[in-house]
Amino acid sequence: MKTKLLLLMMTSTFLLSCAGSRKVEVAEIKTVRSFALTNFSAMLPSSALSSNAAVKNSEDIDQMYEALNQKLSSFLKAKSIKRSALVANEHYVKAYDGTMKGFQNKNIDMSSMRYEVVQIMDSESMRLLDTTGRDQLMKALNVDAIVSAEVRVVLDGFTVAGIGTRKPQAHVLMQMYKKGIEAPVWFETFIGDAASESVGATKFINENKLRELSLASFRSAIAKMTFDETKK
Repeated sequence: MKTKLLLLMMTSTFLLSCAGSRKVEVAEIKTVRSFALTNFSAMLPSSALSSNAAVKNSEDIDQMYEALNQKLSSFLKAKSIKRSALVANEHYVKAYDGTMKGFQNKNIDMSSMRYEVVQIMDSESMRLLDTTGRDQLMKALNVDAIVSAEVRVVLDGFTVAGIGTRKPQAHVLMQMYKKGIEAPVWFETFIGDAASESVGATKFINENKLRELSLASFRSAIAKMTFDETKK
């Protein structure tokens, strides 16, 4: 029968609070003239050959970050801070150190492969910053808003006794915060098209192919960005 092999234990607070819902305060969002994509991470299905203990980095995940930054800049007609400038900002480095180093109270899915962009805070860190921390960061970066995104890749397809097609499909969970506003003015999940190819018939997944197909699905997800208020 048709199944969707969802990542197990999807415990991220962000995921639980935003999945299946949408909030778009168009009037607030349209006043944004500058922003920074301060938080980004991705969770990909694990392979039988992979270890989930360590955080991974990949050029494909870096491309996701850059693609979303460019898409938001174009969509909002707003100036974005480049990654190189962001990680060189002393206030951002302080926020990174305070939320990414040492013991942190984060909901981490150890059943999946976790990817981060080097020197960029993960999506869970946005919660740890709290309202005061977010406002201070926006002031230091001289931007109207900051954005967090978490990519969750699921495997779509037909399986029988654990054997069958496994096609990556990206779910992009995004939040935008503005100065002086406690709740996000925009949170939404963009769902990409399932890949046209399978990453393998069993749990022995080709990780390079998984990342490549996940990136393609991610691009199709953010292409669906809209202010259409009739969308649910």
